Amino acid sequence: MLDILNIELKDILKDELYLQLKESLIKNFKNELFNNDLKQYFYNLGEEKMRELELTNKSFKDILPKGFENNIKVLVYNKGPELIEVIKEFLLDEKFQNKFKIEINKFLSNMNPMASKFISSENIFLKLKTSLTSYLDDPETKMNLIIFVNDKIDKFSEKGIEDTVKFIPYEGKLSVIKAIVDKMLQVVVEDKMILSVLNSFETQALKYKTLGELLLSMGITEQKISNSIFFK
Repeated sequence: MLDILNIELKDILKDELYLQLKESLIKNFKNELFNNDLKQYFYNLGEEKMRELELTNKSFKDILPKGFENNIKVLVYNKGPELIEVIKEFLLDEKFQNKFKIEINKFLSNMNPMASKFISSENIFLKLKTSLTSYLDDPETKMNLIIFVNDKIDKFSEKGIEDTVKFIPYEGKLSVIKAIVDKMLQVVVEDKMILSVLNSFETQALKYKTLGELLLSMGITEQKISNSIFFK
């Protein structure tokens, strides 16, 4: 029976039985990860880790990957023009314009009810919109916006996790945890991801010529195999 240890791994990985086993493994792995009990385990684990973080004095900077903030800042810089355009579109929104004009009228009435009859809120709004649009079109404004957002990113990263998440309702935290877990499981069960892991294992295994050499590298000697119930 120990002759099996002398079979070359390259032949094992091409064998029809191994290929069927590989296909079955992928299918069962996907089904198992969508098992409700296993999903609930990950939900509970996520909730437990969230509670642990809340009890620490760590800031977001302490737990986020190194360079994460800089990546966000690069994204903000690249998306600066788009942010400006979003603000300009907001100024053109009909609901916003109507609300703004109402507030102008209230302001004018409080100052001088008589004067408000002769001053058009429409004209004031148009002048303000023109000035704001001109300001937003200024290249310097883009840099000021980027500097402002980057400053907020730095300040947020220094905030304690507990100080931030304590304002989030318990149900809200659970929803976030479940959304993250569900998304991670969806990524993990993709065929490409599973095949990538299996292919990586096969590549590492092929560093050894025979099955016996592979098992020996794992600390499994011929003596241990001989004493195994599988060979009795």
